[in-house]
Amino acid sequence: MKRRTLLTAGSAALMPLPAGLAEASPGANLSPIEAAFAEWSRASRRANARDVGEEEYNRRTDIMLALEETIEAIPAQSARDLALKILAVSNRWAFAVSPEAHPTLCAEIVALAQSPGDPAARRMVTA
Repeated sequence: MKRRTLLTAGSAALMPLPAGLAEASPGANLSPIEAAFAEWSRASRRANARDVGEEEYNRRTDIMLALEETIEAIPAQSARDLALKILAVSNRWAFAVSPEAHPTLCAEIVALAQSPGDPAARRMVTA
């Protein structure tokens, strides 16, 4: 299945994001992830525009994928950053986030869940 077909089909089932989460406010003091996510959101809209041919779509999707890799590599500074990272690398839930495909992000999630004072959380994550 072509990426365009998969993304188009997947996006129909997605819930819209709240306006404040979908794009950062212009001029706001943004974290690096918030700024990259805003750029990724713009790239996503451009890639999924109705009048885009297959070759241009693939070029624009490559830009999105590069931004997703950039976002995944930036350490989250807050829970919001982590949420934005998950939304970007999953293409707003169109794709699964797995340790095989996203080892850096999954390691960050596991590290957050494994708080030192909570053995139950450690067991849950490693089970």
